[in-house]
Amino acid sequence: TCDNSSATVNVKSPPSCSVATPSTTVSSGSSPQFAVSYSSFTSTPVINSGDVTCAGASSITIGACSGGSCTVTCNNYTSNGTVSINTHDGTRLVSCVPSFSMRVNSPPVVSITSPANNSTVVQALLSPVTISATASDPDTSWDSVSYVVYYYRASGASSDTYINFSYSAPYSVQWTPPAYGAYTLTARAYDTQN
Repeated sequence: TCDNSSATVNVKSPPSCSVATPSTTVSSGSSPQFAVSYSSFTSTPVINSGDVTCAGASSITIGACSGGSCTVTCNNYTSNGTVSINTHDGTRLVSCVPSFSMRVNSPPVVSITSPANNSTVVQALLSPVTISATASDPDTSWDSVSYVVYYYRASGASSDTYINFSYSAPYSVQWTPPAYGAYTLTARAYDTQN
């Protein structure tokens, strides 16, 4: 004899999700937001607080999930850290994105070395003054100083006036004062991430 039976099997692909990530380099104190998109979910996707890791962030904000997407914000990044985002399809934990590292871009440090602070330059005729500075970037393993920009402000003025910029150490420029008087010189350093 023979006993025949049949079964209906429904084969589905596993739920999937993806994350649109901002640059892996962020400014100190910034709050990068991640757009999480879903497909093939049999129920509304959910992100729980335990599913998100934002090492280096002060807190995490998880937006409501609707229409196949959610948002996750890693608030106030202050140090380098790893970001990992997962999601749930009903009760199943679904890996959404492999962990990746976020790097905080610390601003470069700059200091005017010439002329010295509170110094007096004596000139019979107005002629060029050399302004120099040292500049460095604390993110030495992956970032560096790109250039230094100089400005001056005359005594009593309300804003800075652009002088010039320099791409290489000792970051020197020539500046001819427009008139005799007191001036405040400012140097601003920019790194390769700005």
